[in-house]
Amino acid sequence: MINYTPANIKLWSKLGARSVYGSIAAPEMLEQNNKIIFVVADVAASAGLGRLTESWPDNLLNVGIAEQNMIGVSAGLASEGFIPFASSFAPFVTARAADQIRMSMAYMRLPVKLVALASGLAMGINGPSHLGFEDAAIIHSMPGVAIVTPADGLSTIKAALAAATWDGPLYLRLTGVTNMPVIYEQDFDFVIGKAIKLEEGSDVLIIASGAILHNCLLAAKKLRENGVSAGVMDMHTLRPLDTGALDEALGAKLFVTVEEHSRDGSLGYAIAAYLADKSDRPPLLRVGLTNYPHADTYAGLIESAGLSPDGIAAQIKEKLSGLSR
Repeated sequence: MINYTPANIKLWSKLGARSVYGSIAAPEMLEQNNKIIFVVADVAASAGLGRLTESWPDNLLNVGIAEQNMIGVSAGLASEGFIPFASSFAPFVTARAADQIRMSMAYMRLPVKLVALASGLAMGINGPSHLGFEDAAIIHSMPGVAIVTPADGLSTIKAALAAATWDGPLYLRLTGVTNMPVIYEQDFDFVIGKAIKLEEGSDVLIIASGAILHNCLLAAKKLRENGVSAGVMDMHTLRPLDTGALDEALGAKLFVTVEEHSRDGSLGYAIAAYLADKSDRPPLLRVGLTNYPHADTYAGLIESAGLSPDGIAAQIKEKLSGLSR
């Protein structure tokens, strides 16, 4: 059983989402249900699943560097009553295997759980070929697949455990690198499809998911120091979207979506589509990538994409300035 102590919570964020998923969440899931099978495209070590070869060898299957085949194998396992968690790096497990995901997960409604390692800008030094900033949009185009992006080590564990009991296909998007900031300092209830309000604010509501949420909290602090009342919401589930939480916040002067992803097709797109039918909707600012970046460190890519705390705050202040004219 997982011990949710403050010390462990700090350690999990230091390890990073990928390691915590495989080394902490996976054994707990197997203790609860031995019908879970972890399928990897030669990334057991990268997914933190290496130890399963000793303790749970029958529940770890390596198909090699063959993401398309991995989806097919996982779908076959799901059709026989198993709960497969299939993992590889974000661009390879989505763009490369899009047809297999479409037919064997989305269309067939099989409970395959697809785990994207190093989503967003985490693989920055490897360049655009390894960056996963279109991945959520690819999955979002396929009806019926839940999409979940946890923000730190603890929420990664919570999201993985929730995914194991989710009735249907699901995409678990793991962002950030090691030494992730802690967002959740103590045990909490994680419910797929239920957003979490982290900070209250009447002027601006910043809506984000994943590791970038920490920068949003720092940006909100900077805005408050300049007289702007800024709230922050962890919209960890892109589908099903918590529209009720959005409705409760419609009194804000500005909605802002921030994502370590392209501005198109993901969180900002989904919220814009929902707000389109609202007569009392606030303006929406979408913060995210707008082009293919060059290879750089994770921190460098975050900065150049305008996703640093200063970058986020500056874009919000500029938008508010335009609204007041």
